[in-house]
Amino acid sequence: MFLDALEIVILGTTLEGRQFRPSDWAERLCGMMSVFGEDRHLSYSPYLKPMMTSGVRCVVVDRELEIERFKTQEYWTVEADVSAGSDPFLARLVKHDARKLTKFDLNNEALAHA
Repeated sequence: MFLDALEIVILGTTLEGRQFRPSDWAERLCGMMSVFGEDRHLSYSPYLKPMMTSGVRCVVVDRELEIERFKTQEYWTVEADVSAGSDPFLARLVKHDARKLTKFDLNNEALAHA
């Protein structure tokens, strides 16, 4: 849906047509990625821009933000279809050597098969 879009616009209205609250939500969101320049003035990130369109606050998100920050990372899960009696179930490895596994603990095929 957004694969070819250069920008994504977050329109500040709910499905019922009401405007987002608080009224400065767009500035707050953009402020999360802003910095103070050498002139001590606040500068918005080039990736997020607050704006108004037809009286509604919006945020324009540049897709380059997503592309630059995305880092591929391999991870594996170990699952088994178990048929014990008449109640089959899916078992998933969640602990190994008495330690709970996190999402990226099995980060290559060799570890998943070990």
